[in-house]
Amino acid sequence: MSEIKESPAKRTAILEAALDLIAEGGFHAAPTARIAERAGVGIGTIYRYFKDKESLIQELFAHLSEKCSRAVMQGWDTTVPIKDQFFHLMRNTFQYMIDNRRVTSFMEQYLNSPYGFTYMRDMILNEGADHSGEDPLRTLLE
Repeated sequence: MSEIKESPAKRTAILEAALDLIAEGGFHAAPTARIAERAGVGIGTIYRYFKDKESLIQELFAHLSEKCSRAVMQGWDTTVPIKDQFFHLMRNTFQYMIDNRRVTSFMEQYLNSPYGFTYMRDMILNEGADHSGEDPLRTLLE
């Protein structure tokens, strides 16, 4: 029996399809069958890359959070006055949100759903994983 190789392009297509469907209509409008159809893959292919729909959503959130964080921190200079640092981070944040409306819609839904509850609780209480360096605004305010 030969081993089937995973394709980064298929994984990306699945993540993009999930992002599109969730941004358009929410989590309930994105069953795995529709995600597979939009990604142009068989439904079984989703389960080669993700344990279940919840892990797909969690991985999508982690991927988008990292991407957003990099964009927000671009050009951040810790040697300038705190006020300038703050406005720089806010400008980058709002510009990213405007330029990436699908991501903004997904993140809003994620953070206001049961999926995001644990994440938000841990961030607020600073429990669980070490969040240092992940949140430039928190770093600035501290």
